[in-house]
This record gives sequence, C-alpha cells and structure tokens, in this order.
Amino acid sequence: MSRLLHRTPAEELPEMVIVSDGHGQERYQAAGEPDYFGRGALFTGVSSKARGAVTPPQLVAFNRELIGFLNSQGIPAAESPRYVGRSDDISAMQYTPNVVMIGSAGTSSHFHRTPTARCQDQVNLTKALVVYALLAQDEAWRKQYL
Repeated sequence: MSRLLHRTPAEELPEMVIVSDGHGQERYQAAGEPDYFGRGALFTGVSSKARGAVTPPQLVAFNRELIGFLNSQGIPAAESPRYVGRSDDISAMQYTPNVVMIGSAGTSSHFHRTPTARCQDQVNLTKALVVYALLAQDEAWRKQYL
C-alpha cells in the first residue's frame, strides 16, 4: 500500500482508507478463551495496542452504528476489543488520519501452520465492506465523518 499511496498525486489521495486483515485467534484459543469465529466482520479501533493505527472517534462511533445496522440486516458484525497486529494501517496513516480496520477471525496468517478462517465470516466481511464503501460515497456522510 505504501508504494501505491506514495505514487498517488496529492490531490488524488483518499480521505479515508479501510484496512482489512485477519484478526488472529491463536492466543485466545491457546488460553482456552472463546474465539471470534462466526462473528462475521470484526471492527477494531486500534492496531498493535495503539502502536499502529488509531481510528478517529467519529469513525469509531459510526462503526458502532454500522455494526448495529449490519446485524439488523442479518449480516453478522462485532466490535473486537482484542489485539490486532499492525498491517497496511501504518502506511495509510502517513497519508490520512481516517483509517478504519475491519477484518475477520483467522489463524496462522503467516503460514507457520495451515491458516484457518470461516468462509461465512469472509462473506459477511465482504458484505460489510460493500455497505461501507457505498455509504462513504455520500457527501453528507463524508461531511459528518471525515
């Protein structure tokens, strides 16, 4: 992402970036805690315990509203307070403060074991991303949240 944004003319840089990555479940499974498989799209406001991106408060508030809407439409989504590692959010922060992180539960994203994910979580993540992208095109939405 960094190379792409670096080569983008300043007037064409995005006002907001959605970063989508796996929300690792290994540490929770190893500790005997419930995992987040089956919860659909997972939203978080910080990566790497705030050493990475921190989603601005107005977008966190919107994400919470969106989670409620998605669930009311039969699209599972949840806010995840759990640790999420840094990803492309670091690169995106160099160009906009408006970084949103949405992913789904998974394991072994670095292939030290066979990666796992639930297909239905991926489907629901995709639905959430489509809804977000459509809403973010609205000028009134942009004025309120960006």
